[in-house]
Amino acid sequence: MASLDIMVVDDSDSMRRLYRTCLTSFGIANPRMFDCGLAALDAMSELAPDLVIVDWRMGPPSGLDFLRSMRCVDRAAACLTAAIMVTGHGSEAFVKRAMRAGAQQFLVKPVSPRLLFERIAWVTNDARELVRHGKRYVVEGIEERLKWYEKSVEEAVDTPVEVRDVIEL
Repeated sequence: MASLDIMVVDDSDSMRRLYRTCLTSFGIANPRMFDCGLAALDAMSELAPDLVIVDWRMGPPSGLDFLRSMRCVDRAAACLTAAIMVTGHGSEAFVKRAMRAGAQQFLVKPVSPRLLFERIAWVTNDARELVRHGKRYVVEGIEERLKWYEKSVEEAVDTPVEVRDVIEL
């Protein structure tokens, strides 16, 4: 993990400090911190990171718009960069929107070092390919998996649904 080039995009100074502390404790020497999605996209055009951790509620652009822009096919290597979406709203609808936009993982605030480490480890070991879907890249088969999930939820209306079940599709 120490060799990863990780970029954090969050407009909250306190959250960026938290991420920097966590990431350096994981052995990441120089995590790149950005308070603006546009600046992060510009930096990605120069040197795409291995992983982006992006907050949903910031902007403009929002984290979701940032992710959609990052996944555009004309973004060269950046469009294939691994991504974790972070938000304080862990509803099923938020998770599905993030996954459809190209996130490979989802992290609900409050962020703990253990959960952050788990998500980074999961994404870096994720064997799913990013494939072109129109003018953007998405996780291969994500639409089919989400539709399967939605159908299974409809069939089991009385069964409680966990956000974790959606994330690990």
